[in-house]
Amino acid sequence: MTKEEFEISKMELELESMKIKLDKEKKDLKPSWGSNFFNQTTKTVSLGVAFVSLLAGIWSLVIPARNYFNERQKQLHYNLSKEMIDLANNLRIDSASLQQESVLLLSYYDMNAMPILLYQLENFSNSIEKTMVDHVIKTISLVYMRNQKGVTNEIIYYFTNIFRQTDTERKWDERKYNSLLNYGELINKITFRDKDRRRILSMISQMQEDVGKESGLSERMGGFNDLLDDFK
Repeated sequence: MTKEEFEISKMELELESMKIKLDKEKKDLKPSWGSNFFNQTTKTVSLGVAFVSLLAGIWSLVIPARNYFNERQKQLHYNLSKEMIDLANNLRIDSASLQQESVLLLSYYDMNAMPILLYQLENFSNSIEKTMVDHVIKTISLVYMRNQKGVTNEIIYYFTNIFRQTDTERKWDERKYNSLLNYGELINKITFRDKDRRRILSMISQMQEDVGKESGLSERMGGFNDLLDDFK
């Protein structure tokens, strides 16, 4: 072998050795399945931790904000209720202008004022506080003009509830009977639309049927029964 051939052979061996070395390094650099899984899991966990941290940050802001608005809503509801009660109490004051103003202002509270108005209706004496009863009924009539179904629902609910508290001779109560008289006047002084009127008539029919079951109760409920007949 000549010197030139030896040098060429040596270079070929070195090139082959380098090729093998590069292939080995390339193989070592290529991640295994386990390495891929580990890397992917690490990324997923990192993203999960970041997401949870973000949610925790948002939640730490949401909870105080929600509590704040809940408290504000309760405070507003309390203030509105107190204002409505004050207006309802003004109906007792001997001042025609103040009473009329209170009627109008109460009516603007719409359905929110219904529980307070019906409570007043149940507690005003029909014989002594006739004017106040009329003012409450007028206010409810104004609210009915804007919310017929809602007012009818409230009247039926409260009217029926009071009636059930004194619908037998044993349970008969003079104060509750006075409330029934006020409700009887209420339904007669509101011009109900046909659909609501039919619902009131259905309630009345059931009440009169129950009253008629006891002769003693029927006698005590005479004035109330007349008001129910007037509605028909």
